[in-house]
Amino acid sequence: MIRNMNPKSILESAFERHERALKASKAILADAARGAELIKEMLKEGKKVLACGNGGSAADAEHFIGELLSSIVTGK
Repeated sequence: MIRNMNPKSILESAFERHERALKASKAILADAARGAELIKEMLKEGKKVLACGNGGSAADAEHFIGELLSSIVTGK
């Protein structure tokens, strides 16, 4: 299917998919913000934040914790 599409059509299709994903993500914005607040509170209280997964989810969990630690260490 992609072989028959020109570069502009491929990019338009990708942008449309990303646009739909962004709109869907906005639906969970309040929940994600609350989750971030809970993590912030736990860290301030000296508690642990654990993340786990299996396969690709484990890589996502590792990346999440790495980003969290990076922001704490660098103060960003």
